[in-house]
Amino acid sequence: MSISVPLPVPFMPCPGEPAIPFTTWLKMFENYMLVIAASGDGWPDARKRAVLLHAPGMESQRLFYTLPNTGDTFAAAISALKEHFVPKANVIAERHKFQNQNQNQLYCQVCAYKQGI
Repeated sequence: MSISVPLPVPFMPCPGEPAIPFTTWLKMFENYMLVIAASGDGWPDARKRAVLLHAPGMESQRLFYTLPNTGDTFAAAISALKEHFVPKANVIAERHKFQNQNQNQLYCQVCAYKQGI
């Protein structure tokens, strides 16, 4: 019995911002690969890579071919896409956000304590 399973929602069907975060789309894609029984050694690496490049949409495929170090394997393609699409944390901005959060929490605790007196 053969079933037809639709591809996951396109990650980046057109230029601009992606429709959903890449990490979310990648989880959907991994589930899709399980459903179509493409995990493990059932499919050749080249075929998995081709499905990976086809599924996210035309714009992400166009961007993929402009990336350096995309390799020839499925794992290398995923690594290249992650490197490009997963946002990098800005350490200075994260530190500032953390310090402000702590100061705001401390201020609220002091206000609540004074209100209780």
